[in-house]
Amino acid sequence: MKILIIGNRKHQLLYSLLKEIKKEYDDDSLLIDVFSQETSDDKYETDALYDSIFTLSMPKFISENRILRGIYKQHLFRRQISKLGHYDFVHIHYIEDILIRDAQYFVKKMKSKLIVSIWGSDFLRASDFKKKQMLPILKYASKITIANSVAKESFLKYYSGSISNTKVILCWFCIEPLDTLKRIIDKSTKKESKRLFGFTKKVVITIGYNASAMQQHLEILKSIEVNSDLHKFHNQVEFVIPLTYPKNATYIQEIENFIKKSKFKFTLLTNFLSNEKVSQLRIASDIMIQLQTTDMLSASMLEHIYAKNIIITGSWLPYKDLREWGLVYHEVEEVMDIGQKLQNVLLNIDDFISEIKINRSILNQKYNKNEIISQWINLYN
Repeated sequence: MKILIIGNRKHQLLYSLLKEIKKEYDDDSLLIDVFSQETSDDKYETDALYDSIFTLSMPKFISENRILRGIYKQHLFRRQISKLGHYDFVHIHYIEDILIRDAQYFVKKMKSKLIVSIWGSDFLRASDFKKKQMLPILKYASKITIANSVAKESFLKYYSGSISNTKVILCWFCIEPLDTLKRIIDKSTKKESKRLFGFTKKVVITIGYNASAMQQHLEILKSIEVNSDLHKFHNQVEFVIPLTYPKNATYIQEIENFIKKSKFKFTLLTNFLSNEKVSQLRIASDIMIQLQTTDMLSASMLEHIYAKNIIITGSWLPYKDLREWGLVYHEVEEVMDIGQKLQNVLLNIDDFISEIKINRSILNQKYNKNEIISQWINLYN
């Protein structure tokens, strides 16, 4: 079987999934090529997974000019699509703009069965115009996967009459860092993990998990600062803000400027963290605040849940699946409520810790990697 993946070849979520799928084939009967959007000839650790790699590599003088880069990139995309060889399946992971702009052309040149995996923001943050532009690709697809039942319902409602319900199926993603966390969690105490990062306060509170403005760090920090009753906890708590990706220097500087005026202790993490170090961070943390604007299923939040963190997230995020599993977490109606909610948690922290003890066993039962991989393999079978 020969599959072409159209997606970000170095994305950890995609790499983790394909690596597990390949493990299920004990011979060379499964070949996976990838068509990725890189415009340079850089090499990545993930490259060893793929049998062939196609990119949009272009001369440096073109790539450094934003207008020329956009035009030439679309030209290269068309040229690559027109030269596609035979594949049993072409599998799109995340519908990028470059695909949307050339949806009709892409479908016209398609010679293989097509699977489309919606990752989240490619649908949830898309304008109506973009959603309509996607339709030729979605109609052509044999199967469409979504990793969240609420998002699936929203997707089917939006495309009602255009996309068959039977075409759209629920497929979770594997979370490799969660596997790492499971391996080391019984070997590392919370005290040791805090010492590893130099955290000195009794309660460590992690805000978000990357440097995207969609994490709403500044709005969260404002809510915390204006709650005067929270200030009495400033000697007991330490806020940790992971900002290791994407590289967003302007936004990170805004956060740094804001926290300079605060009496709370903050630690900003801006350097790359290995899976092991990320696991240690989850263990070191006591509370996680996760209030991004939209989401499908936050892998980072699941890791914090497994590490027995108290989770505060947004009621607008589509986590009905987690609630139905029986996982215990807490919500705010809007970002500015976080200060008050956090005060309540800190005042009654022992009660909050007691009620989350069931979360780890629930995740072990419900988030089964073998079942997840079987679902993906069934797509190709």
